[in-house]
Amino acid sequence: MRKTDRYRVQDANSLWHIYKTVPFWKVVKNFMIIQLARYTPFLKLKNWMYRSFLRMEVGQHTAFALMVMVDIMFPEKIHIGKNTVIGYNSTILAHEYLIKEYRIGGCYHWR
Repeated sequence: MRKTDRYRVQDANSLWHIYKTVPFWKVVKNFMIIQLARYTPFLKLKNWMYRSFLRMEVGQHTAFALMVMVDIMFPEKIHIGKNTVIGYNSTILAHEYLIKEYRIGGCYHWR
């Protein structure tokens, strides 16, 4: 069972409420950092970008392969342990938007 907080919405599906959930400029900043990191070939730089700008918890010697996509809205809820490999074009999310609700929770991968 995942540990998430659930939020019910009225009228339109939950994704229509996105900027009530997370500030627009946070999404813009995160988008730019994530896009740079996705194509950066330098693992130390990539980890530093995730830690410094997105407030992700990234363990020592963790390797994010090319084009890994982390959560654009809640990257600070992602925690990855040491010496972990995240494979090519993987997606790591800490949110889920459904028709009548959205869910937010942490994403943990510990080695």
